[in-house]
Amino acid sequence: MKINVTEIQKQIGSSQDFDGELFLEDFVWQNESTSFKGPLFIEGRITNIDEVLSLKASLKGTLILMCRLCMEGYEHDFNFDFEAKLKKDSDQDDPEYFTYKGHVISLSDIIMEYIILELPSTRQCSEECMGLCSQCGMNRNTRTCDCSNDRDEDSEPEIDDRLKALKDYFSTQNKEV
Repeated sequence: MKINVTEIQKQIGSSQDFDGELFLEDFVWQNESTSFKGPLFIEGRITNIDEVLSLKASLKGTLILMCRLCMEGYEHDFNFDFEAKLKKDSDQDDPEYFTYKGHVISLSDIIMEYIILELPSTRQCSEECMGLCSQCGMNRNTRTCDCSNDRDEDSEPEIDDRLKALKDYFSTQNKEV
């Protein structure tokens, strides 16, 4: 979404309201593919406060995220407000301001930055997610398997032969694996 700010640049204190749908491209964040389910809905106001434009907006949408336990995609709705300061053609790399050129502001980069800040740090489809079976890899939310995932607390866990040498090394160092 692009907003022409020619009129509000002429007078300090003037403002311009906007709203609409915004389509953003899917992206990869922390090696995870993230996509949008439909358009984002944005509404807000841009105000001229001398050398700086102040942007205040509300954003709603739905992301498709990957669950860290079962590796299935799930919907994550978001609805948040944000504020940003914009400077015209700034040569300085000031993290407090977004920059724009001419009389048009593109909201896409600004919005992407705020969406990334709003992403949950722990991506999990539900609190009840049982994840993947550590033996066969089956999604335990949709099917049950015959693997023995339940062990007695006294029994020694089954160790992959490829990691046995590592366990033996730490056992001689009196360190728990």
